Parts: sequence; C-alpha cells; structure tokens
Amino acid sequence: MNTSTKPRLLIFTDLDGTLLDHDTYDFAPALPALEAMRAAQVPLILCSSKTFAEMQYWCKALDINHPFISENGGALFVPKDYFVEPLGFASERDGHSLILTGVAYFKLRAALIEIAARTYLPLIGFGDLTVEQIAARTGLELEQARLAKMRDADEPFFINRDFGEDEVKRLHAEAWREGLRVTRGGRFFHLTGNSDKGTAAHQLIRLYQAAWQQPIRTVGLGDSLNDLPFLQAVDAPVLVRNKNGGVDQSVLVQVKAQITRQPGPAGWNEAILEILH
Repeated sequence: MNTSTKPRLLIFTDLDGTLLDHDTYDFAPALPALEAMRAAQVPLILCSSKTFAEMQYWCKALDINHPFISENGGALFVPKDYFVEPLGFASERDGHSLILTGVAYFKLRAALIEIAARTYLPLIGFGDLTVEQIAARTGLELEQARLAKMRDADEPFFINRDFGEDEVKRLHAEAWREGLRVTRGGRFFHLTGNSDKGTAAHQLIRLYQAAWQQPIRTVGLGDSLNDLPFLQAVDAPVLVRNKNGGVDQSVLVQVKAQITRQPGPAGWNEAILEILH
C-alpha cells in the first residue's frame, strides 16, 4: 500500500474543441503537454461524446492506454488488467471492461421518435443518417463517420430548422418525461440516460482511489456545456477558449474555472504545462 500523502494527479479531458481542433481535429499544438504527461506518468482520461470505436482510434492516435469515458458518460471503458482488482460488475469488449452507466442505444432511438412527435420538431439523429451524411455534417472522414455511427448509449441529434430557446425547453421537458436528458454539445444535441460525464468521472475516481490508496488531485478540461458535469466533478476545472477566442458563459456561471489564454489544443497545451509545473 502506498502511504504517501502527496496527491497524485489525474486529468480528464474533452476532445472536440479542447484537445482536438474544432474544425480539423488536429492535436499537434498539444504534443508538448502530452509528452510531459507521459514523462510524469499522469493518466489522461479522455471524456467525450464519441463512441467506443472512435475513442479506440483516438487513444491509438494520441498514444494513450488509460480508461476512457465515451458517449457523454453513457459508458466507461477500462483496459483489461489496468487495475489489480478485477471489475466484477463489468462486461468485456475488445480488451476492455465495459461499464454501461446509461440507457441502451435502441431505447434512445425509440424515445427520440416519440419526443419529435410530441414536440412537433424535426429531430434528426445519427440513426437517421447515412455514414456519408454524418461525414458531411461533422467534417469527419468516412471511416471516422462510420465509427461515429456505432453507438452504445448516446444519440446525437439536431433540429432540422431554425429554433428558439422555448423549443429547447420543450425538448428538455419531454426527455425528462421519458426518464432521459438532453445535453447540448458543440455541434449537436445529445439524448442520453440519466447519466453524464460527471457520473462516470466520479466512478472512475473511486476506482483510482481504491488502486492508489493515496490522495488524488483531479483536473478537468472542457469547452462546452456538456462538459459541465465532469468539470464540476474535479478539483480544478479548466475552460478552454473556443476557436473564436470566446468562452461558454453558460458553463462559467455554474463552475469557477480557470480560462485558457489560447483556444483549442494550444490552450489545452498551455493549461497542462502550467498544471504540471
């Protein structure tokens, strides 16, 4: 057992618009900080709306072999044998233990149809789109769009016409009636179960506490409202500026966060290097 009282660092991060450029998905400006984290042996927990298949791709691209949170907290994946104690409550998938904290995807698809009918809003989900249409709307390459369509516990969707905040409130109310929730990301709304990135982050922090047996200092980096739950779950939240240099004020009014000077991965790099030093 490690009886050290010095806190160990654990860092959670969003991907799109944070570690990855919002438009190009480039992470080159963040490479110095990624290398510094590896050298310091600080785990980096990717926390995104992306699917398991997409997260596997990005873990490989970023050279990360740590647990990750997918589909806005709907699922938590831990590499096999990552923790000494087995995760007896998890199922297995492709070398990972899967903890499903959300609602199964087929139920979300059925609920989205019901919500669209009750709100009279043209709600278009990923399940309604072809791989080519997802690629066109997101800017993803076709292979990445195919991975984005392989979902477990989160349905991204958009309203296929102009809309106001009153209609967004109706969406929230109808989702709540179904025991579900709607969150708003950088590109899409998301229909999920009653779980979020914060729920999954708390669960993962408990696993690290059991494994490390010493104090932990947690940091979270995000850029939009759907990052709020895990920004509230960590000790030190960081809000990354968007591509226009602004910040999401709807996040700032709910959490006291450090704000990066630069946008996207450059701002992410700046914040991580400051934290490590």
